[in-house]
Amino acid sequence: MSTIIGPLFRIAEPNAIGLGFAAQLREGNMGGALRGEDGLKALGKVMRVLDCFSTRDRALSLGEICMRTGFPKATTHRLLSSLTELGFIEQDRARERYRLGLTLFALGSLSLANLALHR
Repeated sequence: MSTIIGPLFRIAEPNAIGLGFAAQLREGNMGGALRGEDGLKALGKVMRVLDCFSTRDRALSLGEICMRTGFPKATTHRLLSSLTELGFIEQDRARERYRLGLTLFALGSLSLANLALHR
């Protein structure tokens, strides 16, 4: 089941076999199984890629992301492909640039909605 945030955003949309993106991560559909220390390393790499983006640097090329993360081109491309498949990153194929995807916006919105705000 998915959580709807407004008319356009849906969290954890099931894929063809019924797995949302969180389940896909648990099942190891981000380029391999995420278990133990290897899983932490993989998630650390993902976070380094996501941390490359900012309000000033909204779209980046593969080369720019490689330079900022220090990862080889093949590793960076593999991570970007997995993140794109899950909706965390979007690719502008015409300009060969990447930007943060709507899945991150939806997760942030869900997080804000779940905060216990005291007024």
